[in-house]
Amino acid sequence: MEQTYAIFANVIEFSDDGTPTNAKYAEYRAAQYIRSYCDPTYVVDPPFDAWEVELFAPPPLEDSKPWPADLKR
Repeated sequence: MEQTYAIFANVIEFSDDGTPTNAKYAEYRAAQYIRSYCDPTYVVDPPFDAWEVELFAPPPLEDSKPWPADLKR
């Protein structure tokens, strides 16, 4: 599941106003991973690039900047 999410998050792109520009392609690439996981005979084409499958560390548990005083939590 984590790898599927990573592929989707790494592949998806957004326009300047925050609208996804390639959501279906990102979904397709993530689905290719799921299929290859479930069906060892399935060949992902094109093969995943290293940047597509890269997993990043989770964010720190504590924010590095203080919470703004004028905002409620």
